[in-house]
Amino acid sequence: MKCSRGAVSPMVALMLVPILGTTALAVDAGYWYYVQRSMQNAADSAAIAAASTGDDDYVQLAKGTTASYGFVDGENNITVGASRVTCPSGTGTCTQVAISYISPLFFSPIVQFTGDSNGGTGQGVAALAVAGDSNGGASHEFCIVALSSTPGDGILANGVPHANLNGCDIFSNSAIQCTGHNLNAGSAIAVGTSDVCGVEQIEGAEPLEDPYEDRGDNIPADPCGGTPANYPQAFASGNTSDTLSPTNKIAGSYGWAGNKIFCGDVVLTGDVNISNVTLVIMNGRLITNSHKLTANSSTLVFSGDNNPLYHHYPTDHVNSNKNVGGSTIEVAAPTSGDWSGVAIYQDPSLTTNVDVQESGNTPAYNLSGLFYAPNADVAFWGVVNKAGTGYNCFVLVAGTVDIRGTGQIYANATDQCDDAGLDVPTDGTGAGGPKWLVK
Repeated sequence: MKCSRGAVSPMVALMLVPILGTTALAVDAGYWYYVQRSMQNAADSAAIAAASTGDDDYVQLAKGTTASYGFVDGENNITVGASRVTCPSGTGTCTQVAISYISPLFFSPIVQFTGDSNGGTGQGVAALAVAGDSNGGASHEFCIVALSSTPGDGILANGVPHANLNGCDIFSNSAIQCTGHNLNAGSAIAVGTSDVCGVEQIEGAEPLEDPYEDRGDNIPADPCGGTPANYPQAFASGNTSDTLSPTNKIAGSYGWAGNKIFCGDVVLTGDVNISNVTLVIMNGRLITNSHKLTANSSTLVFSGDNNPLYHHYPTDHVNSNKNVGGSTIEVAAPTSGDWSGVAIYQDPSLTTNVDVQESGNTPAYNLSGLFYAPNADVAFWGVVNKAGTGYNCFVLVAGTVDIRGTGQIYANATDQCDDAGLDVPTDGTGAGGPKWLVK
């Protein structure tokens, strides 16, 4: 038999041609991709910086920013340009930064690759970024704000086939994500990523400061004494009201005025009606216990300290694994005074046992005004309606917001907030506020 081993060498030689050619092209293309991503980062940063400065200095600032990333205009085949352009929305002025670079060809000429620049000896690489006020210079008005900057989804919506914010804007100091259905928000703006919750998704925003923290200055001093025995707590065993003194059980109509302060948990033993009062609960919950609280021109305040023995939120039950059902909290905020426009307010100094978990429509919320829980994870699994006697105004400011299942916030939530006496949180873009990438 003849030996065929010698035939392998020509075959290998022939195979080396496409292998080396592919490798050569891959090396060059990989380099171009790496450079383009670096250029894009530089362009993004430069566009945001330039959009935040005046017409006299923005070009210089844009070029200075790209230079800090290693892309110096006029050097090493790099060109940087900055210009004012019409925003992608069709109104307002944005700032555009473009970086171009002519890269030499290293190995790709082996396969007769011809570049698109310098007579075929170079390959053009480009990056473009546009930054400004995505809505043409007017401020966004937010009906939902998630203040937590902890990595993760500040605003999360799973399913929510009935959710319809009808175009109101939402903001997260971290990320926004909707799965299954979106929230039909207007602009869904996030410091991190923003995923299909609104008509417009905006990422890379500057963080939003707490718009209502200063309202905490209106919380009255705690008169309860400071020791745990002065803040009675309801327990899950037995009837929830049996563990509390009569002063912490309420039912019927009350003529309270000014500040009405409770020490520890408060349990409804029947339906309750109040008006023109600030109901303050120190180191305790409001436990609706299958009843309805109706509060007209009033504010519900949770305050106290961060002792882990205490909880600071409204609920229909004591044991988190047991829903009593049939409970409603209806609050129409006052339209003037220290608590103007505020329906429910959680002391911003509270960070322990503050989460608000509403499931299965219990308790149901009928609210006109602000629901403020800046350090809480707030979960809605049911419907938030307008208070019967209140205006069409609902703003939720929380640490994080989780809307699931049948979760729904009534549409046109901020239409009458001016009448309700609430200044809706905005990003202030109309007054030279933060800028972000819009393209």
